[in-house]
Amino acid sequence: MNTLNPTNSFSLARFIHLCKRTFVLNQRQWIIGLLASIGIILVIWMVPTIFILSETGVNRFESLLPTALIIFTLWGLLLTSDIFQELYTPSTAFQSLTLPATSTEKFLSAWFLTMPVFLFLTIAAIFFISLLSSLILILFEGSFSGFDLYNPFNETTWDYALNYFFLNSLFLFGAVYFKKNNFLKTIAAFIALMISFILIWTLLGWVYLFLFELEQFTFQFSTLEPTNTVIDSILKWVIPTTALLFTYVSLKKQQVV
Repeated sequence: MNTLNPTNSFSLARFIHLCKRTFVLNQRQWIIGLLASIGIILVIWMVPTIFILSETGVNRFESLLPTALIIFTLWGLLLTSDIFQELYTPSTAFQSLTLPATSTEKFLSAWFLTMPVFLFLTIAAIFFISLLSSLILILFEGSFSGFDLYNPFNETTWDYALNYFFLNSLFLFGAVYFKKNNFLKTIAAFIALMISFILIWTLLGWVYLFLFELEQFTFQFSTLEPTNTVIDSILKWVIPTTALLFTYVSLKKQQVV
């Protein structure tokens, strides 16, 4: 029988074991969530396609893709919020704390399951849904004109992966920082963070105008431009990287092995 010896160095074997263990402990809710997400998307697609046909008699899956991504994102963030649930459950906390694994391995296994693995499952599920919806259209139309498979190698998927990376890092930190109602508390904290960021940025803009452009100074609220490279870099990389670092530090404080 394989054993996992506690050492301070990273062990790939222990990392894989932690991933398997986490999946086994949460497999029921994860599988139910995956099937529920697929079912909701199919229902949303099938109702207007089969019963409320458009002028051409076709409702392409492309129009449903944004909705599908939102549904899977919600599922993924719910999973992320509960990834450290064992740590804050009195009956199971000792098992998590005394695992013969380092903080790095625990952190990476949680991130690996909720980020790369989740993205792979999402892309595979959406591809399956597009295949199934195309087959249904073929049955109703009697031709291959409605056959349209989801292409994961496009800009939409890349943007979705970046946006999910940003959100996942925040909810992963919320999972280890909050002890109860992690999902709702992380949303509240995220909203408060964004409001504070906008107010601070606006205040700095007012100070700059007052000091250097006094003649043109007006008290007008300035919104953030998405094309601003500084703001874009902060939102996409600095904030999620900082959140992941805080997640690791918080998890390391819990480590007793």
